[in-house]
Amino acid sequence: MKNQLLLIAFFLSSNFVLAQGSVDTIPPTIQCKSTLTVTIPNSTCELYLWASDFIDGLSDNITSPDEIQIGIRKPCTGVGFPEEVHVVMYELGVWQLEVWAKDEAGNTSTCTSQIICTQDNAPVATGSGVCCSPMAPLSRALTQLKCMPLVPTAFMTR
Repeated sequence: MKNQLLLIAFFLSSNFVLAQGSVDTIPPTIQCKSTLTVTIPNSTCELYLWASDFIDGLSDNITSPDEIQIGIRKPCTGVGFPEEVHVVMYELGVWQLEVWAKDEAGNTSTCTSQIICTQDNAPVATGSGVCCSPMAPLSRALTQLKCMPLVPTAFMTR
């Protein structure tokens, strides 16, 4: 009886290892919305958009859809799978965004979506129109600088 149990345990563990040893080389399938039109609020001059806002369909041969990682970025702004799951839009106009999917095996796929950024009472332009005023990006950068210490804390003394 002891030998039979040992044989059954060996057989089960061998099948588990064989199943675990298979390699997934098929990337996930991702379908993007072709176009998304958004209005950037006048009060904040920025709008957070999530990768999931642009996805119409997501599937994989092994990884469940809720376990597939997604990322987003503007084209030509990075290499490899993007770490960002959202983008901040503050520029008016028509833009392209890359939406990425990565399964548990590390296989990736992408799709491209167009976004049209408008603002209340502002015309839609193709290119790099800035929301609110030409100083909005500079103002945002200066606000971020105010929050940073001028001297690294490692060099501060009492």
